[in-house]
Amino acid sequence: MADGPASPAPTPTEPPSDAAQHNPTTHPPSRPSWRCENCGKPWPCEQRREELLAEFRRDRLALLLYLAAHLVDAVDDFQEHGTDVAPDLYGRFMGWARRHPAGTADSDRP
Repeated sequence: MADGPASPAPTPTEPPSDAAQHNPTTHPPSRPSWRCENCGKPWPCEQRREELLAEFRRDRLALLLYLAAHLVDAVDDFQEHGTDVAPDLYGRFMGWARRHPAGTADSDRP
């Protein structure tokens, strides 16, 4: 019999200890326009993409889920504010990450 109460199981909102940790960035999205607050380019800008590849280098699925959540928010923002959805939001949010395994840049590929 173990001493003391058993440790509680992690709740669904707690990431596993080995999950990628989200770090603050100087290139966050500005909502509802979904442009980078720093450089003004469509988010995720090139700098943020590089940061995300580094943050999620060990967990490509987590990167894709993170980006998919932002994609859904962007579609909602565009619709709620009466603007047309920007062309190719899927490519903008997801396409680049699907083409690159997390943590590898084009220069790392043969």
